[in-house]
This record gives sequence, structure tokens and C-alpha cells, in this order.
Amino acid sequence: MGNLRTDQAGKSSLADMIRAYNDGCDVVDRCTECPLRQCRFDDGVWFQRQVVLAEAVMLSEMRDRDGLTPDRIARQVGRPQRSVLRSLARLRDAEEVPSGLALEALLRVGKTKSSS
Repeated sequence: MGNLRTDQAGKSSLADMIRAYNDGCDVVDRCTECPLRQCRFDDGVWFQRQVVLAEAVMLSEMRDRDGLTPDRIARQVGRPQRSVLRSLARLRDAEEVPSGLALEALLRVGKTKSSS
């Protein structure tokens, strides 16, 4: 999101504030539709942690729903087994775990980053 222009009094114009608020990011197209509890630009460390936890949720679902072992999960997602085990442990120790629409959005961001 770009910097807001200011008028002579040093205040942002309403049009600029609306444009900045609706620009969106790689999570969603419009800020007003974002499922995250805070903006990714407000706390980059929190956001990256949420992306990592979202991927751990996906691995956990593969284990619990599909009954896959960590070794089988690792082969399916193309990661070392140790990486899968670390992700599952990270999820177990997490205080805040993404779910619902936030989880879906974070997984899309994670796939985009890993494919580039």
C-alpha cells in the first residue's frame, strides 16, 4: 500500500484513505474482505508465523484425517521427514492457530511463495 498524500493542512484526503484501505495484498484483493485478525503489514513476524502454522495445520490434517505417517506426508509434500516432524511440533506448541477463511488465505500465500 502506498503512502497517503496529504493536503495543505497535513491531513490525508478521503479518496487517498479509501484507496489505501481497498488496495489489498497477496492475502486478499480488498482489505475490507481480509479474514486475518490483523494486517500482514502491521506485523510481518506475526504474519510469517501464521503462514508457517497454516502449513503445519495442513500437514496435521493429512496425518489425522488421512492416517498418513510423517514419512508418507514428507514424500507427498516433497519435504524431509524431519521438517514435517518440526512443523507438527510447532503446531502443538502454538498459542494461536489459524482456521477457517484465514487458514485458506494463508495456505494460498504459502503456496505462492513456495512456487516462486
